[in-house]
Amino acid sequence: MTNFRSCFTIFLIAVTMGQSTPDIAAQTPQKSESVRINGTTIYYEVFGKGEPLFLLHGFTQSSKSWYPFIADYENDFSVYLVDLKGPGKSDMLQPKPL
Repeated sequence: MTNFRSCFTIFLIAVTMGQSTPDIAAQTPQKSESVRINGTTIYYEVFGKGEPLFLLHGFTQSSKSWYPFIADYENDFSVYLVDLKGPGKSDMLQPKPL
């Protein structure tokens, strides 16, 4: 059991190190708001100008996972960071009865 705890602790450290968010004080969104779509509140932020580029995060993450990449795209695109249902600032997922 001790071996499992050690491996699990190392795994958690590795995962959390990969999800650290850089300081984005210099990157302020031109727009950030929540909208209601089919009864669900969805939050998004927009950075830069140009053709729209939508960046969607993976499961259990939020739009903050894209912060390190904003500078790479904001000069050529309007970068939309969308929080999907569940994590971030959007509504939580609601379980459906069986």
